[in-house]
Amino acid sequence: MSSSALLSLAPLAPEPVSPALTDARNAAALLSRQFVGLPRPRLESLLSSFPRLVSPQSEHTVVEASGVRFVYTPLDDLYVVLITNTQSNILLDLSTLSLVTRIATELGSGGRGGSISEVDVIRVNFEILSAWDEVISLGWRENVNLQQVRNILEMESHEEKIQEIIARVRPTLSLVSRPSR
Repeated sequence: MSSSALLSLAPLAPEPVSPALTDARNAAALLSRQFVGLPRPRLESLLSSFPRLVSPQSEHTVVEASGVRFVYTPLDDLYVVLITNTQSNILLDLSTLSLVTRIATELGSGGRGGSISEVDVIRVNFEILSAWDEVISLGWRENVNLQQVRNILEMESHEEKIQEIIARVRPTLSLVSRPSR
């Protein structure tokens, strides 16, 4: 499998979770969410080692190395990866991975389902991070499902509406306040 990017979740504490999106060819992080005290160089090192650990012929979606566990899901040209320690609950890791994969796929594809590309992910990177923040709080999995995350993301902000109204009204007010000559 020639993968061009990784959507990755990278935690390293008793069992927390943190996300990142990296390009598998040069292992550069495209999108990352880190909740635990994992230094950036360590995270980059782990993400750069991941493509070498994955065997395209393998039916397994778990790899352990350097005291960490990579739980991953291939998505065409992308990987969604959860990096955690080896003592974490693998069933919870798989459940978390499944949810964040569905979120990334849904947001990246614009709700149409199907595959997503690196461009799709970059286009909606803030939305993906916001959704991941609802699933993972301070490195720990929240008890939410996909529908609850959708509802949270669709909530309206009163302050945002006020700012939009001000932005629409401001040009009109400036025209009205000008003295006529």
